[in-house]
Amino acid sequence: MAFEFRLPDIGEGLEEAEIVEWLVSPGDVVVRDQPLVEVLTDKASSELPSPVAGTVLRLGASEGDRLNVGEILIELDDGSAQVADDTEHIPPVVSTPS
Repeated sequence: MAFEFRLPDIGEGLEEAEIVEWLVSPGDVVVRDQPLVEVLTDKASSELPSPVAGTVLRLGASEGDRLNVGEILIELDDGSAQVADDTEHIPPVVSTPS
């Protein structure tokens, strides 16, 4: 299932950030807390870490683009759909009297 990581509120009342550099590409496998992107606000430059482990599906913007807080930054496949699909095929447990 796609996990939509949205541009978080970076603080100090800032409402947007510029994508300076992507540190990942679609198809890359990332771990939780791995830096995904470097963004620039009016105050500073920051690296934003991944909130989940998974595979990069889509980048929400190109380098040089500006995003508002709450817009989709990146989509990750966190594997939750696979778990749900696998559990649908588990046969029910049947107990037999002894």
